[in-house]
Amino acid sequence: MNVIELARIGADHVRNAVAEEIYLRTGRDVTVPISIYGEVIERCNYKCRYCDYWRRPNYRDEMSIDEWKKALLDLRTSSVAITSSSRAANLTSKGA
Repeated sequence: MNVIELARIGADHVRNAVAEEIYLRTGRDVTVPISIYGEVIERCNYKCRYCDYWRRPNYRDEMSIDEWKKALLDLRTSSVAITSSSRAANLTSKGA
């Protein structure tokens, strides 16, 4: 990570701290997220003892590829840092 990226991240945090203070003092919400965490899929074919995903009787509906594209394109215009799923290597599709 170079100095310019660090400066941009620092500026984002300062901007959001100011926006949060405005919200707390006035009730006007001008905050924006600086990072998100998106789960591509809840299903997992591993049965790790420390994880409860494989024990769930029902899963939430998954977003379609078009929904993901729209969401990611919407985020591209903001200053949000996109993080990845922790189970990216264990992805399974419906019916798998």
